[in-house]
Formats: sequence, structure tokens, C-alpha cells
Amino acid sequence: MDSPVFTASKARGESHGSFPLGALLRDHWKVLVLSIVMQAPFAVGSYGLNSYFGTYVTDTLGKPASWVLIAGMVGSLLSIPTYIAFSLLSDRIGRKPVYAIGGFGWLILALPFYWLMSTGSLIGVVVAVTLGWSICHAATFAVQSGYLAELFPTEVRYSGASMSYQMSSVIFGAPAGAIAASLYAGTGSIYSVSVYVIIGCAVGLMALTRVRETFRTSLDSPPEPTRAATAPRATL
Repeated sequence: MDSPVFTASKARGESHGSFPLGALLRDHWKVLVLSIVMQAPFAVGSYGLNSYFGTYVTDTLGKPASWVLIAGMVGSLLSIPTYIAFSLLSDRIGRKPVYAIGGFGWLILALPFYWLMSTGSLIGVVVAVTLGWSICHAATFAVQSGYLAELFPTEVRYSGASMSYQMSSVIFGAPAGAIAASLYAGTGSIYSVSVYVIIGCAVGLMALTRVRETFRTSLDSPPEPTRAATAPRATL
């Protein structure tokens, strides 16, 4: 079924056209761009640390693949309560500060993450991955879907949230593994991957400062203007 706010909008007789993507790119492009870039810490951190570590552990450190499986399982299980905690926290203090916790978490963890890996111990690997899952990944992903939906008005909400998430994945997430491998191969230092993650996090956090807070805003509230006040606003 359609969402209640969309149904109510139709009942009020508001126009909803057949090409919401056009309205999104025309009227809400600034919010779209900022929301894409603000997800860089989540995408780069997830793939540069919590995914690429498997290649480093098995191919470089020569450890068994079971270590990767164990670390991933432990980290995922221990992150379950923190996803709930960060979701509830975002309803109390806002989406933005909770998302920032995750972004800064990825940035701060970037160097210690591979130092823990380089100890060559299973405990070091498990601790690194668990920190990545239970703090960094949880703080960003727990609020991401709600935050993205709240950033866009009813007429382009589905297109805006979907385009924002998918484009961030394509731009920042998809090449992260290849970039990490190239950096390590070119420099011979795993910490070059950490620097890459730090840069991605810094860029994303700067974009986050320009994105509005939404947790006390009704989904029916009109969006902030992104074009000149005299320009007609199309609703789809």
C-alpha cells in the first residue's frame, strides 16, 4: 500500500505526475547530492575495513579463512543490540548526531583497525571487526533509511531515498575494494587503506554538516526551498 502521507496528499487533490525523478533532479538536487556524499563514511568504511580485511587476513597474513568467518559472525551478532540502541537514540537526540557518531567512528577506527589485524591474532581480528560492526556500521545504518526518507518531500520521497542510497553505493561503495587493493599493492602498506577511509569519512562528515536535522519534522512538512522563490514548483 501507499504510505499514509502519500495517500493523504492524493486525497487533498495534490498533483502527482508520472516522472518524480525529473522533479527530484530539478527541484531537490542539492539535498540529493549532499545526502549521497554524506554516506561516504558508511560506504567506504564498510568496504574498506569490514569487507577488505578478509583479503588482507588470508592473502597477506596467511591466516585461515575461518578467522574471517568467525570475526564476521561475532561482530554481526554483537551489533544487534547496538542497532536497536542507536535507532532509539536517534529518536531522542536526532538522526544527524547519531549518524555523525558512525562517521567519526569509521574515521577514528581506520588506523587501529589494521593495527589490530597486523597483530596476527584471532582476538585482534575479532575485536577490530566487532568495533566496526557494533559502533560504526550500526550508528550509520540504523538511522540511514529513516534519515534519507525524511530528507525528501512526499512527492519525490521514494525516488530521493532510493537514488541517494544507490548512487552512494555506486560512487563510494562499489570501487572501495578495488581502490583498497590498488593502494596496498602500490604502497606496500596496509595503512594506505586506512588513509583512504579517513579521507572518505572526512568528505562525508563535511557534507553531513550541510544536511538538515529531521527527527522532529513531520513527513507532511513542506521541504526547504532549493530554487528561487519566484520559480514555480512542480509536484509529482
